[in-house]
Amino acid sequence: MSASAADDRAAALRDAFDLSFSRASAVRAAASENLLTIRIGTDQYALRLASVSGLFAGKRISWVPSPVPELLGIAGFRGVVQPVYDLAMLLGHPKAAVPRWIVVAAPQAVGLAFEGFGGFVSAAPDAVVTRPRGGADTPQLHVNAFLESGGTYPIIDVASVLARIARKTARDGGT
Repeated sequence: MSASAADDRAAALRDAFDLSFSRASAVRAAASENLLTIRIGTDQYALRLASVSGLFAGKRISWVPSPVPELLGIAGFRGVVQPVYDLAMLLGHPKAAVPRWIVVAAPQAVGLAFEGFGGFVSAAPDAVVTRPRGGADTPQLHVNAFLESGGTYPIIDVASVLARIARKTARDGGT
């Protein structure tokens, strides 16, 4: 084998080696579940990142009159005014003392306020365990899966929470 053929072969092997790492990374990223961990009272929860379009801290919420007790008021997010609801109350907890954090739910532009933000978790698919809705080990109606990664985090079903808000506002005539 000539020197130039050996150099070409070495270059091809090096490129294939480098490419194998980028492909493995892409496969791992596609297979992982991305979540945010949050705190409501003393309980830890998780939210699927796909169900969230934004995370905000310390937003000013303007109170508006409403027959819906979970409605905290309205706030501006990226130039758009949206209703903000107390996520603790929607999950059956007592009203949050002072919710510092707000996620804006996707695809509907609704703010869900809560007390504490834990962080971002990129979990392996086997770390997310689906459990039947309303089962004995399901703490709330809006939870049907759990993240088991350094503890157990009930994963809040944001679509279910938004459906409850829609039902409450239609029934009670709120925002």
